[in-house]
Parts: sequence; structure tokens; C-alpha cells
Amino acid sequence: MGLSRMTKCALLVHSSEKDSLLERLQDEAMIHVSDLKESSLAKKYPDLLSSEEAKPRELEEVISGLSSTIGYLETYVEKKGVLEGLLGSKIALDQDEFKRLGREDPVSILTECQQLEAEEKNLRSREANLHTQLELLSPWENLDVPLEELRPTERVTLIPGVIPNSVLRSKVDEIAKEHVHIELIHETPQGIYCIAVYLKEIKEKAQSLLKEIEFESVDLGKFRGKPEDILSAMKEKLHQIEQQRERLRSRSSLIATELKRVYVLYDYRLTLLNQKYVESSSLSTKETLYLEGWIRSTDQQRLEEIAGEFNTASVMRVEPEPGESPPIELRNSRPVRPFEMITELYGMPKSKELDPTPLLAPFFAIFFGLCLTDAGYGVVLAILSFILMRKLRGGKKLLQLLFLSSLATVVMGAMVGGWFGDAFERLPIGFLRSLRSSFLVFDPMKTPLTFFGLTVGLGVVQIVFGFFAALYDNLRKRQFIAAFFDELVWIVLILSAVSLLLGALKVLPSAAFGWALRAFGTSALFILLFSERQGSLVSRLGFGAYNLYSVIFILGDVLSYLRLMALGMVTGGIAMAVNIIAGIVGGVPVVGVVLAALILIGGHLFNLAINALGAFVHTLRLQYVEFFPKFFSGGGRKFVPFSRETTYTLIGS
Repeated sequence: MGLSRMTKCALLVHSSEKDSLLERLQDEAMIHVSDLKESSLAKKYPDLLSSEEAKPRELEEVISGLSSTIGYLETYVEKKGVLEGLLGSKIALDQDEFKRLGREDPVSILTECQQLEAEEKNLRSREANLHTQLELLSPWENLDVPLEELRPTERVTLIPGVIPNSVLRSKVDEIAKEHVHIELIHETPQGIYCIAVYLKEIKEKAQSLLKEIEFESVDLGKFRGKPEDILSAMKEKLHQIEQQRERLRSRSSLIATELKRVYVLYDYRLTLLNQKYVESSSLSTKETLYLEGWIRSTDQQRLEEIAGEFNTASVMRVEPEPGESPPIELRNSRPVRPFEMITELYGMPKSKELDPTPLLAPFFAIFFGLCLTDAGYGVVLAILSFILMRKLRGGKKLLQLLFLSSLATVVMGAMVGGWFGDAFERLPIGFLRSLRSSFLVFDPMKTPLTFFGLTVGLGVVQIVFGFFAALYDNLRKRQFIAAFFDELVWIVLILSAVSLLLGALKVLPSAAFGWALRAFGTSALFILLFSERQGSLVSRLGFGAYNLYSVIFILGDVLSYLRLMALGMVTGGIAMAVNIIAGIVGGVPVVGVVLAALILIGGHLFNLAINALGAFVHTLRLQYVEFFPKFFSGGGRKFVPFSRETTYTLIGS
């Protein structure tokens, strides 16, 4: 439990063996490589830095091409199911097979896919252009003259166009009296397609009249032949395009059967690119490569053994630069490990800080369970989490966390009698009622004040626990004065305040009330006088008074835990409402039973999903806002060993 101890080391290798060494280090995934670009060595010897030309641009272009190819081929494979899509399943390979398949030349498949994609793009462009022309020409299909004949003569002007349907037909007829003939061709919801004919000598007057009826000319000059024949030819071209597309689809679908191979080609080159990035972040000459990084102290011997496999590689320990801190790796027991994601979301601890994971783990699970307060929901969530864990390869922390939290939900739900709401009370099955009664501690619907006291009490416990964690941390660092005045007196103040409240409620004897009052007064005096220990007496007393006033913020933190009660009551209330509605609908003849079943399944699944999300978010908030600030600041950087980071494959040993 805690943080892994880290050692900083350096490796020096001849350029002839650098690629092999980097590949071995990547396979072992043990060293967190440092970027030496801003190091003191780089400033002292700037010539050792990689040049701009040394960047692996060609490899980046191949990876970009493979990514584009994957996107293209994925449109020709069977769509993943919802479950598989959510799980993001990867291809499992061992290292030897991964390297063997990845070293194949991707040029042929890249070239062919790029050609197919270009042809597909060209077909889409041609098809879009034909559809545009079809849309333009279709209303003129009934025109039985070649379109090239619709051109002005020496004395007459002919203009094809369209008139909006909103224009009255009588108004169109009126302009015919002014020697502007309108030949109707076709009427559609978009307008009336027609040809306007007038003598050139009345051009200005004709144009004015056409403007009155909102006549809009249509350019058909690029077409030759009768519209019917042109449209028939266009449709034939569209048919040919569809045939060509079908051939492309067949070929692309055939290539898509090798998509897994393309995944491996992509991931392998991604690992090569990471090697190049490590190389570019190190220092080098024409003959050597020098890199630095952090390893777990327990891995030092293993690193020396790996270096010993090479003729020119050597390992040495180096001292961290001034102000440099090691990367952080959390190290916890198996039951606590899933909760590390909570800490990582907030921020890694600094090198000399406590790891908050084992401290938050039990609280997170209990609080999550109190937010759901339904044992039936806990069982369903546990089963779903377990099934998904079995199907998912890698990255199971969230599911493991949900599984453990769902077990706590079963316990919390059984304690308050929540089994799919009040379903066990409504069902005429004596065994279920007995089961509920045997585990029932209190019913929050009947005694909500008990739930109120439980959540507030848990809030006090976690906040005091946070102060104890800070007290231990200061004692560990031998900061005894801070431990006493910044943590211990606050612990005494909070516990004595709780004792005073319990004494006022006659829960504690009167003698305990007196002791609590004296402890409260003494701790308050210490906070006033010594919580601020720098500056003048007046400033220390002023800040001390403010610190004492901040006890009201702690009260606010405690009351924030009432969200556990609120969410728990809401979950139970909605579950009861679902059961009531299902019971009412169940009385409907014939279809009642089916409708009731649908309401029960759909309603409880919705309630579980929405309130499980709320339970996770609000429990997370309690850790980050109320608990962590008492003893944890974060700000460390995560230990990320140089390894084979893949997108589509999962590489085993």
C-alpha cells in the first residue's frame, strides 16, 4: 500500500544497437523516459539534441494513411453490436505474432485502398452532378422539342423559366394580352414550368411584365436533344455508376476481410513511432544514444540484465536535477486497486504525499450503496459488471469498481429493506417478506430521521478521518507543531461539538456534556491563538479568528453528505412508483400482464441506470470536495512506462 519507490537511471548505447534496445525496453514496459530537451545536459551540449529533419515524418505519413484506410474499410465490415462497441474489444496477440504481422509491407494495401477510395469519391461526385442535372431537367420532360432549338431567332425571344404557384393564373393570362405568350410545360409543387415568348422589339416591356408574375429564367443551354432522351441517358449513366460502385464494394469488402491485419500494421508502426519519439527526446551523437528515465527501484536489476544482453549498452544511476520529482505509481492491494481510478481522475499524489486510494475506497463503496439503497439493483449491477469484466480485455478498473460498489449496494439496500423498491412487500410470497425482514435495520420511508442521522454521522466520520490522515502525514514528516495545531485541535473541536449535540439530545450522560464543553472551549482557544503562527500578534489573532469562524464551513461539508439520503430516498421512491404503476396496469384485461412486465423491466432498468450515474457522480464529489482537501493536494505526474501503446490490439507476453 502506498507509492512505488522510484530510481532515476541513464542508458548509453551505440547507435548500431539503439533500435534493438528501444524495442526491448518497449517490450518490458519498465522505464518512464524523461524528455531531455530542457535538461541541464541539453543546455550545456545543445548539439546533442535531435534536429528538426530527424523527425519521423515518413512514418507519420504511413500511420496517417493506415488510419484513413481503416476508416474506409470499416464501412465495409459488419457493424459491431452495442455491447462490443462499448467494450471496445481488441485483437489479442502475443509479442512474436504482433511483430511478425506488423513487419509486413503496408504499401500494397494502402495503394489499393487509396485507389478504391478515390474511385468511390469520383463516383459520388459524378452521381451528385447527374442528380443535380436530373432535378433541373425533370420538369421539362414533356417538352417534345430539342433544347438547342429554344434559342432566340432574328425577331423572337424564347426564355424557359418557372413561375411560383402563388401567382394567380388570371394574372398570367393578362400578360398574354400584352403580346407575351406563356407556353405551359409542366406544373409541380415548386412552380409552373413554362416558356415565355415575345418579340424583341418589346423586350423592355416584356421583361417588366414577366417580373410582375415573378418569372425566373432557367438555363438549359448546356443540354442538347429532347429532354426525354437526355433524362433517359442520365438514368442509364446512374445505373452504370451503381454497377461500378457495386464492383468497388465487392472489392472493398474482400479487402475488409483483412482489416485485422491492417489493425496490426497500424499498431506496429505506432509502436515504432513511439520509439522514434523516445529517441528524439533523448540526446545523441552519430555513434551513440543517451537517454534518462525513472524505473521502479525493484526493476533496477532487471534493467541491468537487459542492458547486459547488448554489447554496447550500459546502465548507470543518476541524481535527479534540482526540483525534479519522480513520477508516481500507485501500489495497492487487489481489492483497493480499482479505486485508484478515483485518485487518478483527481490527480496523482506528490512524491512525499499519502496515497488517498486506500482511505477513500471503503467510503466510496458505502456511499455509492447508500445512494442506490436497493439490494435488487445491487445484484443486477453486480451481475452486469461481472459479465462485462469477463468479456472485456484490459482496462477493467471501472467495471471492478462498479462490481465492488454494487456489493456494498446489496448490503446497504438490504439494511434499509430496498428490494426493487417495495416489490418484496407487494408480492404474495412469504419467503421474500421474511428475507427482507431478516436483514432490515430501518425503513427510511418510515423513519427518515434515522437515515438523516446515518448520513450526517458518516459525513462526520469521513471528515474526521481526513484530519487524522493529515495528522499522520505531518507526524510522518516530523512536523509535530503542524500536526497538533492544524489537525489534532480540529479533531477535538469536531468530536467535542458532536458530543455537545448528542448531550443536548440526551444521548450522552450529563457528565460527558461537561467534558465535551471544556474540550470544545480549549480547542477553540488553541485555534484562535495558534492556528496562524506567522506575522504580528494582531495578524495572528485576526487569522486565528477567521480560522475559528471557518468551523461553519466544516458544518457545510457535513451537511453536504445529506445528498446520500436524498439520492437514496429518490431511488426508493421511483422504484415504488414503478411498482404501483405496474400494479395498476396489471389489472387491464388481456394485455395487462404484458404491459406490467414491460413497465417493471423498463422502469427499474431506467431507475438503476440514472441513479447509478447519480450515485457515482455525487459520491465522487464528496471525495473531491469534502474529503481530499483535508489532507491531499495532488499535482504529481503519473508513472507511464515506455511500452507498446496500441489502439486495436492487445499484446500478451
